[in-house]
Amino acid sequence: MRDGVRLAVELFIPKDLPSGEKIPALLTQTRYWRYEQLRLPFKWFLRPETLAPDMKEFKPYFTSHGYAMVYVDVRGTGASFGVWSYPWPEESFEDAREIVDWIISQTWSNGKVGGIGVSYVGTTTELLTALQHPAVLAVAPLFNHPDAYTDIAFPGGIFNDRFIRQWGMMDLSLDNNIIPAEYGWQGKLILRGVKPVDGQAGKALLKEAIREHASNGNITPWLTR
Repeated sequence: MRDGVRLAVELFIPKDLPSGEKIPALLTQTRYWRYEQLRLPFKWFLRPETLAPDMKEFKPYFTSHGYAMVYVDVRGTGASFGVWSYPWPEESFEDAREIVDWIISQTWSNGKVGGIGVSYVGTTTELLTALQHPAVLAVAPLFNHPDAYTDIAFPGGIFNDRFIRQWGMMDLSLDNNIIPAEYGWQGKLILRGVKPVDGQAGKALLKEAIREHASNGNITPWLTR
């Protein structure tokens, strides 16, 4: 990024894409691991998305219909460097602009970008429109938070204590590359953590990124003071 922070990206493109063919991209920016790493022996015969039956055909559907799928760990999360200061920070908003610029600079890109996501990721998707970037032509925030104060923290004016504490603990686990309790025993058995970036330096880079996450914010003490 413009300040030197390195973001982890997972790219899926259609199989056997002809040389020179240009295609659109769908962008997903998440703070919940862009892609998981599986333990042995599961990684020999499973893909991470097969663990979520409702989503296992999501990527194959879009790539088979001529889309590239771009998944990004927002700064300070997953395998990305930097600090996640609070939900949907301004620096991540500006990161999105540079990510779109990067996408349309790729040899396979036709210069058209859409966004898609649910919940936190639905809101990062909605915020793509605020960029007013000419390449962003459509977004699908399948569920999002127009007002995080009333939608999440204080619905009906009452503090959402259980959810906020659980969300905060899950985020803390994810940012330290620990399988959250919400993933259950099967998740802990099958998943190793977030997928490092490709290359021989991937594991070392992941360790460095996780060290930077130690400075991340925590929503629970903010809202319980």
